[in-house]
Amino acid sequence: MKSIRTSFFIGMAALLIFLTAGCDALPEDLISSEDGDTLEASGVVEAIEVIVASEVGGTITEIMVQKGESVEVGDPLFKLQDELLQAQYDQSLAAHEAALANIDTAQAALTLAEANLEAAKCIHRRTTANTGEH
Repeated sequence: MKSIRTSFFIGMAALLIFLTAGCDALPEDLISSEDGDTLEASGVVEAIEVIVASEVGGTITEIMVQKGESVEVGDPLFKLQDELLQAQYDQSLAAHEAALANIDTAQAALTLAEANLEAAKCIHRRTTANTGEH
């Protein structure tokens, strides 16, 4: 047990020495700025592998950027085959338009029913007024 503790402390000390030696190896103007609070550096960041995923699956039909090109947030990187999605959208749009037409038809039917109800009430009032019934 004592040898495990000793090995642990020796390893931690070696790590601490390694980390502080690494900081001393950096140029002074790289590790602190004028205000002394920030780290400033310049250069190129190169990614070896970037995982890109789309919100929907599909087959890529067009790649819009090449390796090494700069891109901004929101720039399209590729285009997916969208014939099936477009057909589904068109079908949904047609169903939506049909539903709106059904609303108009139902509104017209309601207006007609209300007019028929008023006419029936009128006829009923005239009939009961002429016969003296209530």
